[in-house]
Amino acid sequence: MLTSVYSDRIRGKVVLTLAAMVTACVAFAPWTGRTELASLPVWRSLTRFDGLASENVRDIASDIDGGLWFATSAGLSRFDGLWTTFTRVEGLPSNDIRALAPVGDNDLWIATAAGVSHLRRSSPGAWDIELADTALPGVEVFDVVVARNADRPSVWAGTRDGLHAFTDGRWTQFAPTAATPVRVLASDVNGFLWCARDRRGEEPYAVLRVPAVGAPPDTFPLPDSLGAAAVRAIFSPDPGTLWVGTSAGLLELDGDWSEPLFPPGVVDVTGFTRHPDGSLWIATSRGVFRHGTEWTQFGTEHGFPVPPIRAIHVEPTTGSVWVSTPAGVAHARGPWSRLSALTGLPTDSVRHVVADLSGNVWAATPVGLLQLSADAIALYGVETGLPSARIRAVAVAPDGRVWAGSDGARGGLAIPEGETFRTLRAADGIGESNEVYSIAFDSR
Repeated sequence: MLTSVYSDRIRGKVVLTLAAMVTACVAFAPWTGRTELASLPVWRSLTRFDGLASENVRDIASDIDGGLWFATSAGLSRFDGLWTTFTRVEGLPSNDIRALAPVGDNDLWIATAAGVSHLRRSSPGAWDIELADTALPGVEVFDVVVARNADRPSVWAGTRDGLHAFTDGRWTQFAPTAATPVRVLASDVNGFLWCARDRRGEEPYAVLRVPAVGAPPDTFPLPDSLGAAAVRAIFSPDPGTLWVGTSAGLLELDGDWSEPLFPPGVVDVTGFTRHPDGSLWIATSRGVFRHGTEWTQFGTEHGFPVPPIRAIHVEPTTGSVWVSTPAGVAHARGPWSRLSALTGLPTDSVRHVVADLSGNVWAATPVGLLQLSADAIALYGVETGLPSARIRAVAVAPDGRVWAGSDGARGGLAIPEGETFRTLRAADGIGESNEVYSIAFDSR
């Protein structure tokens, strides 16, 4: 690991200044609901060029080891600093992954276009596909969820031909929904299952509450005012509270349906998540909204990825919010803070900034390559093997290493190797001169 050559005197001046920012980078700070730039989080996007199986992400989940799971149209990706992808080659029934349902610390249920699969955690960070009697093969599955009733967890699958439940080691079809597509599932704190049933003959779209396997459901048809609106997401954040996202807005069910709750003009509510600070985050076709004491919207002017948002998830330990978009996944790492020479940085001139997969921030400056980590900052220069301190470009390679480009006669492309850097110059074939102003990586 490269060591810092930044003096203790300078580092001592900035550690206290960085403390608030770094703390916010690993766990969300309390929100005020204001939309000024200084209070909004920094969003970073990940695509297949970073290791994601596909930018088409339908669901996101996290596990006990800090890993993030992404259900994509090209396989199931897991990220814990390194990427792992499960596909049909590893035993999944389909590469088209629709939804994820973690159970406790050691189980993950997966809805696919060709059935339900089950992963079991064999050791920290290691997961294996269970090929035994837990699979539900040969049916298109839209969603999967776990409901715990009387300490008996049941795995429910919403499929093209209705609900299926896995209890006591076997799958059974839930008769009241037979032959009717069930696309959206959720469970509440009472162990009840909630699901969205498609139109059936003259019957409209409806939300069903299922107390237990084998029990008759309670049916709540959607309001006539929504017309042909379909249910996209269901969420029960508190006992007695049910929020339903539809293609025509957001509804609340409290004995009867409320009027749409969302700000005017917002349609297609696709997902919900509860943040550790108590706020509710909502994914929509117009972007992400946070609902605390008031509504806050996150837009592209603040670095947020282009909507629509397909899924949303919050890491329970760090509070980092993840969303999926047509261009991949993005996550928020905390609010903005202003750093400068007045707060202890070696210079105000910053030419390029990137973040690596561990959360460190790297900056190209005319006095060296600057690293901002969780507890300190480091400045790398010619003393650590860089060809020049005049850094013009910085980029994170697919293997996680940080490459740097510099200008001038002694410039070149610096690649980390152990405790130092290896330099490539014009003589090595990188171009007509030693000056490097931009770095990018392709998919090969």
